[in-house]
Amino acid sequence: MKKVRLRGNFLSVAVPTESYFMRDVDCSKLPGPTYLQLVTQLQDLLSGIDETHRENTDNFAPSRRSLKARYLKVTNTDRRRILSFFVIPTPLVSKIKNIRAKVYNTVRKYSIVIEQIRMGYHRDNIYIVPPEYADDLLAEIEQYNRILKSLVEEAKKFDITPIEALLSRYDLELQKKDTDIPEIRVELMPISFSTYESNSSRVQELLRKREEELVNQVLEELKKRLEPTIKAITEQTEKLATKKSYNSLMKGLERIKKMADDIGLHEFSSAVIVPLIEALEDPDKALEIKSDPEGWIDGRIKSLF
Repeated sequence: MKKVRLRGNFLSVAVPTESYFMRDVDCSKLPGPTYLQLVTQLQDLLSGIDETHRENTDNFAPSRRSLKARYLKVTNTDRRRILSFFVIPTPLVSKIKNIRAKVYNTVRKYSIVIEQIRMGYHRDNIYIVPPEYADDLLAEIEQYNRILKSLVEEAKKFDITPIEALLSRYDLELQKKDTDIPEIRVELMPISFSTYESNSSRVQELLRKREEELVNQVLEELKKRLEPTIKAITEQTEKLATKKSYNSLMKGLERIKKMADDIGLHEFSSAVIVPLIEALEDPDKALEIKSDPEGWIDGRIKSLF
């Protein structure tokens, strides 16, 4: 695999969260008993809003409404008590949250994660998408954007005046916040390691090492996706005893093989995935894997270099 060239596109995804509809209220000036009274009344009001929304939308799934309290130290003598909560019904919050989960499931279906970039508590994944999958991925993301836009429009129309009226009795106001949620953003950048166009040997060596790192990261991700099959072969679990489970494992291997081939890792497919497919079909060929599954797969990967 010394001459392997990854092909495809680097992918990054940014999905807005339901936090756009969370509001903060500064309750610092309220004495303790009054603050607790507000919390009780606000919980009752928000729970009633959820109940009415479920009745009007035929959504009878139970939901739990919670308030989040934060205590901020500004100075030694100035401490702030902030109450945070969603101003829209919980079912709407859940639908917006579910969009994010579905987007990342779609991304994982069409790509391989290769790196995590952390900025404070925030984390972004960088993926590689085979060229053949990019169009289907973008089509599904566009569909989720349409659903998200519809949910946001519904949320923005929700009447929050009862909440404002309750807070006004305590001389409090809702935090002002922009609810124009941005759409799901996808960025693609072509992989361009095919040639190291530089007169500097140091630059060429740096690019070569970076490409090698990316290949290793891809291989590690592929190994993780092979773990259910390795486990089934090693333990001879019931997954191999039923036709449905056997077919599921086989389809999974075929998907991983296609992904590896499409991003340029044909040697990995031949050396690792094809023998696993054969081992599922023939128990005798699984003996070598069962004796040392971790060593078997690592040894075959090392042999490629």
